Amino acid sequence: MRAWRIPCAILLVLLALCLADSAAVSRRCTRWNERSAQAIEALSHEDWQGVEQALEQLRQDWQPCRFWLRVTLSHTAVGDTDELLEQCSLLCALHQREELHVALIELRAQFVRMDADGQVNWGNIL
Repeated sequence: MRAWRIPCAILLVLLALCLADSAAVSRRCTRWNERSAQAIEALSHEDWQGVEQALEQLRQDWQPCRFWLRVTLSHTAVGDTDELLEQCSLLCALHQREELHVALIELRAQFVRMDADGQVNWGNIL
């Protein structure tokens, strides 16, 4: 029975770390979705400066997490999000309202997918 103590303790620590990481991913994705919603709201009022500020805040919040998310989630998800952020910035600079709206909706969907991928569930474990 004593032989099981250390492996069980290690598994409990790993489970706690997985749960903490899942909560961190979810919290960040929620915040990024809120920032992208701010950009969409500003876009609906054709407030290009507000859109630019929201995108800049989103980028500043996103950049420090890229390495951690590459380890936690996948390179593809992080790369796709980087591309969408660049696309949104470019469309904002060009004042392409309709295309920017579509890109921001895709960006929000990407954050929802990342949140789902970061959850601890049987599908992700297996």
